[in-house]
Order: sequence, then structure tokens, then C-alpha cells
Amino acid sequence: MDEKPDLVVSGINHGQNTSINIIYSGTVSAATEGMLLGIPSIAVSVASHSLKADCSAAAKYANLITKKVLKTGLPEGTLLNVNVPALPQNEIKGIKVTRMSNSIWLDKYERRTDPFGRDYFWFSGDYKTYDDDINTDDAALKAGFVSITPIQFNFTYNNSSFINTLKSYESLGRNSKKKM
Repeated sequence: MDEKPDLVVSGINHGQNTSINIIYSGTVSAATEGMLLGIPSIAVSVASHSLKADCSAAAKYANLITKKVLKTGLPEGTLLNVNVPALPQNEIKGIKVTRMSNSIWLDKYERRTDPFGRDYFWFSGDYKTYDDDINTDDAALKAGFVSITPIQFNFTYNNSSFINTLKSYESLGRNSKKKM
């Protein structure tokens, strides 16, 4: 069977996938795979790591957004990253279309011991949000909005001046008889 699904919806994930977190997210990666196959794709997360978090509002918004995407489609090479605040549905202020914020992790690693006496390291740290622009994913979530961020994956640094500088690297190793 060569038929593709009409849509890929990945999630609902526990824990927001905003800013830098999209790089680490399996939820966003699953939607990315769908997008790469030419299938409209959506990643959905609720901004709580608690496994007891109520996902009903996230499910409602996922349903609304899914219906809209099925009706209107998405641009080629674009997926939607949807993050829903961990609030009761009646406290969510609405939807904001956002861009990624400039938040980062200040990494910490805790040494722990497993039941067999072996040491391992557990990632922890502090998530720092440095901008409060309501048009960014983290700020919209913090303000009580559902954040919809269109994502495209092109990690090439888009700076023609620097790319032209790097062109000098092309001559490295040419006509060299030395082994690299």
C-alpha cells in the first residue's frame, strides 16, 4: 500500500517543547519525520511534566488545530509545534502564533547510584527564559496562551558574509601530498 496518512499528530507530550527544547524533543522529531515525508504534521505538548497533568485542554486545542490544518494544509517543509499551558480549559486565554524564544538550559548533572551500586549521571538544571515578548513560545505559554510555532529545519547559518569567509576553507588540503 503506497497511501500516506492525511496528517501526523505527535503527542500529547508531557513537558513543553519550546525554544531550544525542540532539538531534544522526540515529539517534535516524530512530526518532523512526517513533514519530511510530505505529510502535514503537528507536535502537541502540555506544559507540565506531571504524568497526572490534565491533558483535556491540550486534546481540545489539538483537535481544533488538526481540523484547521486538514482544511487549509501547511506549506511544504513546515510543521506546527503546539504547546498548551497546564491550565484548566476555561483559564486558557486563546491561541498565539509565535516564534521560538531565546531560552536556554543551564545544565547540571547529578551523580547518582543505581540499585546495583553503579554510578550514573542524571541531567538536571535550570531553564532560563530571557525574553518576555508575547510573540515567543515561552512567553505566550507563561501568559496563558496556546503557542503555535511553525517550524522548518534548515540549520545552515544564513549569513552570506560568513559563508563567503568559509569559502576559503575549500582550498584546504588541495594539492597536498601530506596525509590528513
